[in-house]
Amino acid sequence: MSTTQPKGTPDLRKNNSVRIMRELISGEAISRAELARRLELSASTVGRVVRDLEKLGLVQEVGNGAPTGGRTPKLVRFCSETGFVLGIDISPSSLGIDILDLSGRIIVSQRTPFTSRDEEVIPSVVEALTDLLKQTGISLQKVLCVGVAVPGVADQERGTVSLAPNLGWIEERPFLAELTRQLGDGVDVVLENDVNAGAYAEYKERGGTCQSIVFIRLDSGLGAGIIMNDRIWRGKSNLAGELGFCIIGPEYFGGDYGHRGCLEWHCAGQEIVRAAREAYAKRGVVPTQQMSAASVHEALREIYHLAEQGDQIAWQVVDETAKFLATAIVSTCCLLDPDLVVIGGWAVTNGGLLLKLIREYVNSVMPRPQAIEQTQFEEHTVTRGISLMALERAQSNLLARLHDAV
Repeated sequence: MSTTQPKGTPDLRKNNSVRIMRELISGEAISRAELARRLELSASTVGRVVRDLEKLGLVQEVGNGAPTGGRTPKLVRFCSETGFVLGIDISPSSLGIDILDLSGRIIVSQRTPFTSRDEEVIPSVVEALTDLLKQTGISLQKVLCVGVAVPGVADQERGTVSLAPNLGWIEERPFLAELTRQLGDGVDVVLENDVNAGAYAEYKERGGTCQSIVFIRLDSGLGAGIIMNDRIWRGKSNLAGELGFCIIGPEYFGGDYGHRGCLEWHCAGQEIVRAAREAYAKRGVVPTQQMSAASVHEALREIYHLAEQGDQIAWQVVDETAKFLATAIVSTCCLLDPDLVVIGGWAVTNGGLLLKLIREYVNSVMPRPQAIEQTQFEEHTVTRGISLMALERAQSNLLARLHDAV
């Protein structure tokens, strides 16, 4: 007996509505005739569904299309401003917030200094996003999903964060419960590790051309996000990619690196600056004013500049950092054999020499040359990734509600 449902059944109408909505959700203005052609539906079906979507406030006419010889087509588009999503990147030194409409268009992208620690973190984040919403005139009630990326171990099922020493969090913290309590229980929140979000952004940017990517973020901390077979690889305890804890040689066993780990203690941005200042002091050389008195970011930029100009002390510091990182990358690549390794974070901005040396060291020992690239998003990689995750959750929920509504 055939189980095919007859034309016009409720389930078929619901499915057609979702298919048409999914086609419109990109934000492209399109005619009803073109929708019918793309989805192989009848003109009457498309017309009826579009009328239903207009009544729900999800679709509107936006003018005429190009004449085709007959009646001038009317264009319709998804009302993407009916809701918004936020992507938040909590970094130890800065806070990134993106606001997107439901088609994925970036309304505003902001990154500001961030120094809050421990109990101050969540209230500071809520204050920053509330201020940004006020500036853009968007009410919190129109925010359908908030994505938050944190520099620590994020347990999505339990909504907790742990091992985030740069935020002052070591023990497990009920992050999701605390955040939703301050935002309001009606706000949907996606919680993710920051480098996992960065890896997702790099993966989506390449449009499916890579099935496996390792994204390494180097700034105040060090970690890696891993995409394997088109999915984020988290590991049994959500610890996959915690490169900062790698031991890079037998001589480093037994060392006390606090809660940060051996490799992070050597390679994080502020540690590169510390090593350079100590090297200059040991040799009785007075470093430049930018390096000795500037912020960590400015000092690191000066170290890279001096190294590229041939300064031996700066070059040796950069070279040592490259060896540490290359050691971890080689081990990662030998185990996972990814399509691509991408490196980002403020500690590699202006670090052309560092990346050059990393590539040379990695490729000198790998059986086949490994593709290693610098992110094209600069400091926005993680924000882009967590925004995409929030957007996909919001769009999925919207389509599910539509299926139930029609």
